[in-house]
Amino acid sequence: MSMKTTIKYLTLFFALITINVINVSAQCNVGTLAGTITPTINWQTVAVDGRDYQNFAATAGYKYIFSFCAADGGSTSRNTEITINDNAGVIIPGAYNNDFCGSASYLEWTCVTTGTYRVLTTRRTCATQSNLGTMAYRLDFSYNCPAGLGTGYTSVASLPYTMASGTTCSQKNDVNAIRMEACGTANYYEGEDMVWSFTPATTGTVTVSFNSGASNTTLSIFDACPLKGNGAGCVVNQQGNGNKSVSFCATAGTTYYAVIDCRTSTGCFAFTNFTISAPVVNYNLGNGVTNVASLPFIANNQSTCGNGNDLTSGNTPACGNGLYKAQDDNVYVFTPATSGDISIRLTSTANNTGLFLYDGSPVPAPCGGSTGVCVASQTGNDDKTLCVTVTAGTTYYLVVDSRTACFAFKLRISAPSTDYSGRTCASPAVIASLPYNKYDETTACFGDDYNNSSVSSCGTTYESGEDKVYSYTTTSARCISITISGASTNNIGYQVYNGCPDAPGTTCIGNLGGATSGFISGSVTLPAAGTYYIIVDTWADPMNADYKIAIASISSVYNDLPCNAQSMELGLYYTGNTHCADGSGEPAAPGCWSAPNTVNSVWYSFIAPASGNVRVRTSPGTIRRTQIAAYSGVCGSGMALVACNLNAPGCGVAVPNTPTTMSELSLAGLIPGNTYYVVVDGENYSTGTFSIIAIDGAGTMPDIEGQECSTPIIVCNPNTQVGDPGFQLFGNRCDFPGAGTNCLTRAERGSAWYQINIASAGNLEFNLIPNDWVGAPSTACTDYDFAVWKIAGTGATTCAGIAAGATPVKCNYSPLGITGLYSGSNGTAPPAYPGFGGAYQSRLSVAAGEVYILVVSNYSNSISGFTLNFPASAPVDYTAGGTTAYWTGAESNDWFTAANWGGCNIPSCTVDAVIPLSSANQPYIGTAGATCKDLKLEPGGTLIMDNNQFLSICGNVQNNGELNIATGSGFLFGNGSVNQTLNGNLVSPNRFSHITVNKTGGKVDLLQNIEMQGSLALIGPSSRFDAINKTVTLKGSLSNSAGQFNMGNNGNLVLTGTSTQNISNNDTLTNVIVNKSGNTVVLIRDMKIGPTGSLSLIASKIQTTSANEVYVMNDAASAVSAGSSSSYIEGNLRRNVPTIVSPRVYDFPVGNATKGYQRLNLNLYNGISPAVGSIQASFSDYLTDIWGLGLDAPCLMNYNDTMLNNGYWTLTPANTANGEANITLYNRTYTNAKTNYGVGINPNGAGWMIPPVISGGCVTPPVTAVLRNGVGLSFTSGQSILVGTAQGKVSPLPVELLSFEATAGKQSIFLTWSTASEKNNAGFYLERSTDGNNFDNITWVDGHGTTNQVNNYSYEDKNVKEGVLYYYRLKQIDYDGKFEYSFVKTAMIGDLKNVILSAAPNPYRGSTKINYSIPTDGSVVILITDMTGRILKNIDAGMQTKGSYSIPFSAIADGHPSGVYNVTLFFNDKPYRLKISEYR
Repeated sequence: MSMKTTIKYLTLFFALITINVINVSAQCNVGTLAGTITPTINWQTVAVDGRDYQNFAATAGYKYIFSFCAADGGSTSRNTEITINDNAGVIIPGAYNNDFCGSASYLEWTCVTTGTYRVLTTRRTCATQSNLGTMAYRLDFSYNCPAGLGTGYTSVASLPYTMASGTTCSQKNDVNAIRMEACGTANYYEGEDMVWSFTPATTGTVTVSFNSGASNTTLSIFDACPLKGNGAGCVVNQQGNGNKSVSFCATAGTTYYAVIDCRTSTGCFAFTNFTISAPVVNYNLGNGVTNVASLPFIANNQSTCGNGNDLTSGNTPACGNGLYKAQDDNVYVFTPATSGDISIRLTSTANNTGLFLYDGSPVPAPCGGSTGVCVASQTGNDDKTLCVTVTAGTTYYLVVDSRTACFAFKLRISAPSTDYSGRTCASPAVIASLPYNKYDETTACFGDDYNNSSVSSCGTTYESGEDKVYSYTTTSARCISITISGASTNNIGYQVYNGCPDAPGTTCIGNLGGATSGFISGSVTLPAAGTYYIIVDTWADPMNADYKIAIASISSVYNDLPCNAQSMELGLYYTGNTHCADGSGEPAAPGCWSAPNTVNSVWYSFIAPASGNVRVRTSPGTIRRTQIAAYSGVCGSGMALVACNLNAPGCGVAVPNTPTTMSELSLAGLIPGNTYYVVVDGENYSTGTFSIIAIDGAGTMPDIEGQECSTPIIVCNPNTQVGDPGFQLFGNRCDFPGAGTNCLTRAERGSAWYQINIASAGNLEFNLIPNDWVGAPSTACTDYDFAVWKIAGTGATTCAGIAAGATPVKCNYSPLGITGLYSGSNGTAPPAYPGFGGAYQSRLSVAAGEVYILVVSNYSNSISGFTLNFPASAPVDYTAGGTTAYWTGAESNDWFTAANWGGCNIPSCTVDAVIPLSSANQPYIGTAGATCKDLKLEPGGTLIMDNNQFLSICGNVQNNGELNIATGSGFLFGNGSVNQTLNGNLVSPNRFSHITVNKTGGKVDLLQNIEMQGSLALIGPSSRFDAINKTVTLKGSLSNSAGQFNMGNNGNLVLTGTSTQNISNNDTLTNVIVNKSGNTVVLIRDMKIGPTGSLSLIASKIQTTSANEVYVMNDAASAVSAGSSSSYIEGNLRRNVPTIVSPRVYDFPVGNATKGYQRLNLNLYNGISPAVGSIQASFSDYLTDIWGLGLDAPCLMNYNDTMLNNGYWTLTPANTANGEANITLYNRTYTNAKTNYGVGINPNGAGWMIPPVISGGCVTPPVTAVLRNGVGLSFTSGQSILVGTAQGKVSPLPVELLSFEATAGKQSIFLTWSTASEKNNAGFYLERSTDGNNFDNITWVDGHGTTNQVNNYSYEDKNVKEGVLYYYRLKQIDYDGKFEYSFVKTAMIGDLKNVILSAAPNPYRGSTKINYSIPTDGSVVILITDMTGRILKNIDAGMQTKGSYSIPFSAIADGHPSGVYNVTLFFNDKPYRLKISEYR
C-alpha cells in the first residue's frame, strides 16, 4: 500500500470516529415533563416545546418511531433533536437523531428492556424552544410484515391483478431508506408509499407496471418483505419520471413485494392501471407461433416461409427424423379442454415435410417452463396425419417444418373425442334409426382395417385408405340411400356388407366409388332382416377424407313406373329422387345413355302445349350427372321413344374430361293436348336427387339467381367466401359466347355473377382466391378466371350486349388459380400472392354511381370454392346488397353464421334468403330465431330444419330445390297484413312439416299442391290461408278456430299418414279424402264440406263426438263415398237434400267403436221436400234386447223375434217434412241372426214398430243388406227416427200376429191383439211380469184353430196397482203343444196426467179403433190426414169430460186407399200425433 493510500484511509477512519463522538455527545437529557403518550401502530401527533419530554411505556423488542417529518404528519420550522432517556433521565446510548428530513429529526428506537421511558425534544445543541413543532409518533413491531408496511399495503390473492386507479396521498412514509433494504437511490423513498404482495403459482416472467404523469417516482420489486431484517433482496427497480414497468423472472411459491414511492419534492402521486401480470413462460419459438384458442382448429393458407429456422434438431428433443427440421418452421400451441383422441392433418403439395408433436415446449424458456417430450411425428412427402391421445390441461406444441424448403399448407386439428365407434366392425358407429345425418365426419385415424385383402372384400379400388364403419340393423328387407357430400377428395367410396368384410361368408351387398365435386350418391337393397355394415373408405392417396354422410330408408318410389309418373306443370321445378328405383316394367334403356349403366329411373309426364314445343332440363342435386329420355303413347304399353339426351348443350367450347352434368331435351312437333312421358336416371350407377323442369318451347328457362347475368349477387362485403365445391355449371342460360373479344374463350364454366356498385371515384381492385390454395409459395390450386363489364355509367353495356359479345373492361384467362385486379400494370400480383402475376390485370379506374358486373368462372368445375376479396380502400358501395342474403356455406351449415351468407346480413324480416347449390354446406336451422323475408331455393339448393324449429317467413316462399324439414318444424307466416305466397315444388320427395299462419290481415296464397308431414294451424280471426283448387296432403292436424281456410270449388284436403289427426276447422272445406295407414281422424268441431265438395273414405275412420258432425252440403248422391270396414264415420254424418224435389240415393257410411262400419243406404226415389234441409245419421248399440215387432202386413212377414243385435241407426232431420224411401241396412256385427229380415223403426220415441209402407215390392234380403222398399218417413224437426233390423224364425209362424197393444185405463189395463191368420191355434196364455224377465200366466184365451180371417182378442187386467210398470206377452199354444212368444208390451196405471192416444189393431185390415184418454175436461178435435197432409176426416168432439174414449175408423170404408195415415188429436189446442196403417 502506498503512503498516499495509507493517509487516505486514516483520514476517513478518524472522520468517522469524530462524527460518531459528536452524535453521542450531542444526546440530551433532563428536561421538563410535558405529558404522557401511548404509541400505537397508527401515527399520532403531539405539540412539543424544546427541553420538554413525554413519558411512554415501551416493550422490549418493539420499535418506536418519532418524527418531525411532514410525510409522517410532523412539522417544524426549527432544527430539531430527539433523544430517548430512561425514566430517571439517563441517556439511552444511540437513541438520538438530529437531521433527517432536512433539519427536522426522525428517530427509530428499539426497546431492549420493558419499562417507562422519556422522549426528549430539543432545539439544536439541546436548547430550549417554545412551540418547537409537532412530533408524530407510532409503534412499529421491529419491521414486522405486513403490519410494518402501513395502511397502503395490499395482499394480492391471485394473478393477474389490476387496480384501475389509485393514489399514495393520504398514506404514510412507511417504507423509507432507514427501514427498508436498499433498492435504487434512497431519496426516492421519502414520500408516501404503497405496497403489494403476491405469490405466483407458477414460474415465469411477471410484469408490474403503472401509468402516472408524476415526476421522481419509483417502482421496486423485492423477493421478500422490503423492511430490514426480513431477508429481502432487491429484484428490479425503476426510478424517474412518468410511467413505470418492470419485468422479472418470478419463481412459483415465492412472495414478492412491489413498492411505489417518490422523492420529498413530490410527496405523493396519483396513478392508473396498476397491473401485475400472471407469470408468462416465453419460449424462444421464433416468429411462426400460433396460439390455438380452442379445438377443433382449421387453418387454410398457412406457410412456413419467412418465419425463420428457429427449431432445429440441435436445440429440440429428438422426435422422429431430425433432418426434417432444417427450414423455416411454424409452431401451433394448444391446450385441450378435455382428454381424448385427436387427429392432426396437414395438407400440402410439397415434399420433404415434417410434423412433430411435443407435450411441452420443444425448447427451454429463459424463465420457467420445461422442455416437452416427443409425442408423435411424421415425415416425408404428401399429406400427413397424426393420431394421438391428449390430456386435458396439457399444453402441446406442434412443429411444422421441412427438409429442403419452406412450403404452404393447410392444417386441421380435431377436437378430442372418446367416442371410438366406427373404428372396426366390433365397435361400429351404430345407426339407431333412419334418416341418419352426420356432419364433420372423417376417416382420419380410424385405421386401414378393411381393404382388398379382406376375405369378403367388395374388390373395389376405394378400399385402400383408412375406413370408418357404420352399422344398421333392420327388421325387414328395405332399400336405403347413401349420400356422401362435401368430401375433401373425389377418391372416396362406400361398401355395404351383411357382415364384417374380414369374416368368411360375408357378402358384399353393394358399393359405389368416385365422387364428382365431392358428391357421391347411391342406393342399395338390404335383402332381409339383420345387421349390415356400411364402410366409407378412400382410394389412397389420400389415406383419409373428410365428408358428410346421409342415409335414409326409401319405403317406395311413387313414380318408379310410367303409369305412376308425376305430372309436371310447365314452368315449375320438381325435385326428383332415383334412390331405390329400378328399370323393371319400363321400356329398355335408350341407346344414348351411358354404359355400363344400372337403370334407376323415375318418370314424369306433361301435356303438350298449343305450340307443340317443350324443353325439359335437369339440374344436379346429389346426382351430378343425369340422363333423360322422352316417350309418347300410352303408359305401360306401346310407348315410343321421342328423344334421348345424356348431356345438355354446353356453354361455349367443351373442355375435355369436364362434361356438363345437366341433361336437356328440346322437343318439337308434339301433339297439343297429348300426354308425354320423361324418364330420368343417373349416369352409370349413381342414384340421388335432382331437379327437373319442363317449359313451353316458346318460353325461357327461369333464372337461377347468382348464376345468370340478369340476376347477379350484389357485393355486400369486402370478403365473400363460397364454400366447397363452389358453383357448378352455368345456370339456365349461356350468358356469353366463348369467342371474340372476351378472353374467356371457353365461355361460362362453374360461373357466378356479382354486381359491384361504386360509391366513390377511385381504383377498383379485388382478389379471387381458390379455397384449395394452401398458401405461398405454392401456386397449385383450382383455375379460376374472370371478366368484368360496366353495366351503368358512360360506355355501359347490358346482359344482352354481353351475350352479343361486348368486350369486357377487364378479363383474365390465365391457368393460374388466384386472379384479380391489382396495381397500375398487368402482370403484377399483390405481395401476399407471389407467383400469380400472370393472372392479374391492372386496377380499374371507376367513378361514383357506376355499376360493374363480374363473372367468376371455374374452368374445371373442381371441388373448390373461392373467396372474393376487396381491399379496405376499394370504393365499393357495400350497402347496395343489403336486402338479399345469398347462401355461400363458407364455414359450416349454420343458418346464423354471417360468413355462410357471404359475410353479409343474416336473413331477417327485411332481408331475403336465396339458397343455391354452391356449397356442400347447405343451410341448417337447429336453434330458434330463424327469420327471412322471401325464401328462395334454387335447383339443387336444400334447406334442412331440425326438430321443433320454425322459420318465420315475412314474405314469399319459392322452392325450386329441396326442403328437408323435420317433424315438429315448419314455416310461420305472420307478417301483419302483407299478402304472402307459397310456391314451387312442395310435394315428395320434399319433407315439409308444419305451417302456422298468424296474421293481422292479408293472406297466404298456396300456389301449388303441397304435402305436409305436420299440421296446418291458423291462429286468430285475421289469419287466412288460400289453397284455391289445390291439393293439401296433411299428415298432421288442422287447427283453425276463427280464421279462413279457402279451398275454392275444387280444392282437396287429403288426410293421410299414421298419426292421429285432430281437425278443428271453423271454415268450409271442399273435397276431403281420408286415406290413412294408421290411427284416425278426430273432429274437435264440425267438419263442414261445401256445396261443391265431397267426402271420399278410402282408409281409416273419422271420429266425431256426440256434439259435432261431418256435414256434407253437396246434395249429389256421389258426394259421399260408401266407405268400407276400414274407412267410415264413427259418429254423426249429415247430408243436405236438394233444394228442389229430386230423387237421391244417399249412403251414410257410419258406425261406432264397438260394432265398426255400419252403412245405411237411403233411396229417396221420389225425392223429399227441401224443407227438411238435411238428414243426419249415426249408429248405436241396443242397450237391451228388442222383441218382435209383429206383422209386416203388405209382405205377410211376421217379425215376432228379437231384433237383430247388430245395432240401430238414428236419422235426424234438420226440419219437418214427409217422404218415402227404400232403406237398406248393411249389418256387419251380430250374433243372433235368423232367416227372415226386415226394417223396423222407432219414430220420435214412439216405440219400435213395422214401418208404414207407401209402396214398393216385397223382397227377401240377406242379413248383410236388409232392404225394405217404400217406407214412409215422417220427419219432425228436433226428433229422430231409429232404424233397425227386425227378424223372424226359420219356420213359418202358426199365428200371424197383426198387433198386440197394452193400454192403461183408470183402474185397469186393456190388452188387445189381432191375428191375420191362424193354424192349429189352441189359444193364448197372456203372461205378465213386473221386471221384464220373469213372467206369470194371468189368463187363457181360446184361439180359432185354423183360419185365414182377421180375429181380434181382448182382456182387461184389473189386478194392477198404480205406479207399477207391467210387461205383457202372449204365449201362443198349438194343438200339438208347440208354442211361440210374442213381442213385449208395457203399461202403467195411475192418475191420468197426460193425453194417451193409441189405435187397436194397428196395423189393421178392415177397421180399427182410435182410443184416447184425457186427464181433465177440455175440448177435443181429431184430424186424420194422408201422408201428403190432405184431410180425410175432421172430428170435432167439442168439450169432453175427463176419461177414455174410442172412435172407429176405416180408410177403405171411407173411400180411401190402404196406406199410412196421420192421426192428430188436439186437446185444448195442443196436438198429439199417431200413425196408423191399413192394408188390404
